[in-house]
Amino acid sequence: MLLKQLNRDDAEKIFVSVQNTSGVTVSVGQFVCYDWQNNASVGVAATKPVTSNLGLFCGVNVGQGGQSGDYKDLGTDSFGLIQCWGIMNSVAYHVGAASLSAAGMYLVPTTAQWSGQTGALDVVAASALLYTRGAFLLTNDISGPGYAKAFVRAI
Repeated sequence: MLLKQLNRDDAEKIFVSVQNTSGVTVSVGQFVCYDWQNNASVGVAATKPVTSNLGLFCGVNVGQGGQSGDYKDLGTDSFGLIQCWGIMNSVAYHVGAASLSAAGMYLVPTTAQWSGQTGALDVVAASALLYTRGAFLLTNDISGPGYAKAFVRAI
Protein backbone atom coordinates (compact mmCIF):
# COMPACT_ATOMS: atom_id res chain seq x y z
CA MET A 1 0.00 0.00 0.00
CA LEU A 2 1.28 3.46 -0.88
CA LEU A 3 0.30 6.46 1.23
CA LYS A 4 0.85 9.74 -0.56
CA GLN A 5 2.69 12.38 1.46
CA LEU A 6 0.31 14.88 2.99
CA ASN A 7 0.43 18.45 1.75
CA ARG A 8 -1.89 21.44 1.68
CA ASP A 9 -2.30 21.52 -2.09
CA ASP A 10 -3.65 18.03 -2.65
CA ALA A 11 -5.93 15.87 -0.53
CA GLU A 12 -4.77 12.50 0.81
CA LYS A 13 -4.79 9.55 -1.55
CA ILE A 14 -4.06 5.90 -0.85
CA PHE A 15 -2.97 3.41 -3.51
CA VAL A 16 -2.39 -0.33 -3.70
CA SER A 17 -0.12 -2.00 -6.25
CA VAL A 18 -1.81 -4.84 -8.18
CA GLN A 19 -1.28 -7.17 -11.12
CA ASN A 20 -3.92 -7.00 -13.86
CA THR A 21 -5.17 -10.60 -14.25
CA SER A 22 -8.28 -9.77 -16.30
CA GLY A 23 -6.82 -10.81 -19.66
CA VAL A 24 -7.48 -7.37 -21.21
CA THR A 25 -6.09 -3.85 -20.80
CA VAL A 26 -7.71 -1.80 -18.03
CA SER A 27 -8.09 1.91 -18.80
CA VAL A 28 -7.31 4.66 -16.33
CA GLY A 29 -10.45 5.46 -14.29
CA GLN A 30 -12.04 2.02 -14.53
CA PHE A 31 -13.24 -0.02 -11.54
CA VAL A 32 -11.39 -3.19 -10.51
CA CYS A 33 -11.97 -5.85 -7.86
CA TYR A 34 -9.57 -8.22 -6.13
CA ASP A 35 -9.24 -11.51 -8.00
CA TRP A 36 -9.47 -13.91 -5.06
CA GLN A 37 -9.68 -16.99 -7.29
CA ASN A 38 -6.37 -16.36 -9.06
CA ASN A 39 -3.54 -18.45 -7.63
CA ALA A 40 -1.08 -17.85 -10.49
CA SER A 41 -0.52 -14.14 -9.82
CA VAL A 42 2.88 -13.08 -8.54
CA GLY A 43 1.32 -10.19 -6.64
CA VAL A 44 -2.06 -8.88 -5.59
CA ALA A 45 -4.39 -9.89 -8.43
CA ALA A 46 -7.11 -7.54 -9.69
CA THR A 47 -9.70 -8.01 -12.42
CA LYS A 48 -13.00 -6.82 -13.88
CA PRO A 49 -15.96 -6.88 -11.46
CA VAL A 50 -17.98 -10.12 -11.70
CA THR A 51 -20.72 -11.55 -9.50
CA SER A 52 -18.31 -13.48 -7.28
CA ASN A 53 -16.05 -10.51 -6.49
CA LEU A 54 -18.37 -7.48 -6.28
CA GLY A 55 -17.82 -7.28 -2.53
CA LEU A 56 -14.07 -7.18 -3.11
CA PHE A 57 -13.97 -3.74 -4.73
CA CYS A 58 -10.30 -2.78 -4.93
CA GLY A 59 -10.61 0.77 -6.25
CA VAL A 60 -10.16 2.74 -9.45
CA ASN A 61 -7.30 2.11 -11.87
CA VAL A 62 -4.60 4.78 -11.90
CA GLY A 63 -2.35 2.63 -14.09
CA GLN A 64 1.36 2.70 -14.71
CA GLY A 65 3.18 5.95 -13.97
CA GLY A 66 5.60 7.47 -16.40
CA GLN A 67 8.64 9.59 -15.57
CA SER A 68 6.61 12.78 -15.94
CA GLY A 69 3.84 11.58 -13.64
CA ASP A 70 1.39 10.80 -16.45
CA TYR A 71 -0.40 7.51 -16.11
CA LYS A 72 -1.02 4.88 -18.77
CA ASP A 73 -3.53 2.06 -19.07
CA LEU A 74 -2.73 -1.17 -17.25
CA GLY A 75 -1.88 -3.93 -19.73
CA THR A 76 -2.57 -7.64 -19.30
CA ASP A 77 -0.44 -9.22 -16.54
CA SER A 78 1.30 -5.90 -15.85
CA PHE A 79 1.55 -4.13 -12.50
CA GLY A 80 0.13 -0.72 -11.65
CA LEU A 81 -1.56 1.41 -9.04
CA ILE A 82 -5.18 1.30 -7.96
CA GLN A 83 -6.50 4.28 -6.02
CA CYS A 84 -8.48 3.01 -3.04
CA TRP A 85 -9.00 6.30 -1.16
CA GLY A 86 -9.30 9.96 -2.11
CA ILE A 87 -10.54 12.31 -4.80
CA MET A 88 -9.98 11.24 -8.41
CA ASN A 89 -10.79 13.52 -11.36
CA SER A 90 -11.60 10.79 -13.88
CA VAL A 91 -13.74 7.89 -12.64
CA ALA A 92 -15.65 5.80 -15.19
CA TYR A 93 -19.41 5.73 -14.58
CA HIS A 94 -22.56 4.35 -16.13
CA VAL A 95 -25.94 5.80 -15.26
CA GLY A 96 -28.01 2.89 -13.95
CA ALA A 97 -31.62 3.11 -12.82
CA ALA A 98 -31.40 6.90 -12.51
CA SER A 99 -31.88 8.81 -15.76
CA LEU A 100 -29.72 11.67 -14.48
CA SER A 101 -27.06 11.48 -11.81
CA ALA A 102 -25.95 14.27 -9.53
CA ALA A 103 -23.34 15.02 -6.90
CA GLY A 104 -24.00 12.89 -3.84
CA MET A 105 -24.92 9.72 -5.74
CA TYR A 106 -22.79 6.64 -5.23
CA LEU A 107 -21.11 4.54 -7.92
CA VAL A 108 -20.79 0.88 -7.08
CA PRO A 109 -19.09 -1.97 -8.99
CA THR A 110 -21.42 -3.82 -11.34
CA THR A 111 -21.07 -7.31 -12.81
CA ALA A 112 -19.26 -7.35 -16.17
CA GLN A 113 -18.81 -3.55 -16.22
CA TRP A 114 -15.55 -1.65 -15.88
CA SER A 115 -17.46 1.45 -14.79
CA GLY A 116 -19.28 2.14 -11.57
CA GLN A 117 -23.06 2.28 -11.84
CA THR A 118 -25.48 4.69 -10.22
CA GLY A 119 -28.97 3.77 -9.14
CA ALA A 120 -27.95 0.98 -6.78
CA LEU A 121 -27.79 3.53 -3.99
CA ASP A 122 -29.43 6.92 -3.86
CA VAL A 123 -27.76 9.88 -2.22
CA VAL A 124 -25.64 8.39 0.54
CA ALA A 125 -25.55 9.87 4.03
CA ALA A 126 -22.10 10.88 5.27
CA SER A 127 -22.24 8.13 7.90
CA ALA A 128 -22.71 5.51 5.15
CA LEU A 129 -19.28 6.38 3.72
CA LEU A 130 -17.78 4.56 6.67
CA TYR A 131 -18.94 1.15 5.45
CA THR A 132 -19.86 1.45 1.76
CA ARG A 133 -17.27 0.75 -0.93
CA GLY A 134 -17.52 2.61 -4.20
CA ALA A 135 -17.09 6.14 -5.52
CA PHE A 136 -19.06 9.13 -4.25
CA LEU A 137 -19.88 11.47 -7.18
CA LEU A 138 -18.70 15.06 -6.88
CA THR A 139 -19.96 16.12 -10.32
CA ASN A 140 -23.50 17.36 -11.05
CA ASP A 141 -25.82 16.60 -13.97
CA ILE A 142 -24.22 13.67 -15.74
CA SER A 143 -26.04 11.32 -18.07
CA GLY A 144 -24.94 8.38 -20.17
CA PRO A 145 -21.59 6.66 -19.72
CA GLY A 146 -18.46 8.74 -19.21
CA TYR A 147 -15.98 9.99 -16.65
CA ALA A 148 -16.59 12.23 -13.63
CA LYS A 149 -14.86 13.55 -10.52
CA ALA A 150 -15.52 11.32 -7.51
CA PHE A 151 -14.27 10.40 -4.07
CA VAL A 152 -13.07 6.79 -4.12
CA ARG A 153 -13.64 4.69 -0.98
CA ALA A 154 -12.42 1.09 -1.12
CA ILE A 155 -10.74 0.52 2.24
